[in-house]
This record gives sequence, C-alpha cells and structure tokens, in this order.
Amino acid sequence: MMTDKKLKEVLAHWEMKFKELESWYNGYLTAKGIKIYNSRSVVKSLQNNHCESYWTNTGAMDEVAEYLKYNILEIRNDVIKMVSGKEIEQALKDKSFVYVSKIIENLKKR
Repeated sequence: MMTDKKLKEVLAHWEMKFKELESWYNGYLTAKGIKIYNSRSVVKSLQNNHCESYWTNTGAMDEVAEYLKYNILEIRNDVIKMVSGKEIEQALKDKSFVYVSKIIENLKKR
C-alpha cells in the first residue's frame, strides 16, 4: 500500500496524473485517517498507461505461490506462523514501498 504522499512522488515521474488515479481507486482510509492506495492497482495502471478495474486480478494464488516459493520480502516464515495460528507483527509501509519502488523502477527501464 502507498500513501497519498508516496503516490504523488511516484507520479512525478509519469504522465499519469494523481487526480486520475484518485478518481479511479479512491484509496482506503486507515483508522488513523491516512489515505492509502493498493500498490498493485497503481503499478498495473502505470504498466498499462490507463486506469481500470484490476480487482479481478488481485490476490491470485499464482502470485501467492511466487511470493512463497522465492520468499519475496522474506514472508515464508511469517506465513508459516500465521497458518499455525500465531500472530506476527509487520510494518508494511517500509517493505511494501521498497517492493513497489523496485517494480516502478523496472517499468521505467522498459
């Protein structure tokens, strides 16, 4: 997930405008009142150079399998703990933004 501020920083390097993404995805409001956006929808919009509904493609099991197989973001042990009924603590903002930043950097190279 990314905040309004991070989304604006990312979009500074693209032709797509913040208002266009905001009107399509509207973001989510956290309990603390921070507006966040689904990173996958943002990345897909930038890849395709237009906004549309990407909900049907989110959370596919093949993506989960990739994350587990290659231990992307080192999540494998956390998933094992959660499946066994244990709780984990996770600061998503740092890791998810780094991951999304890498995806966006790769898109720029195309």
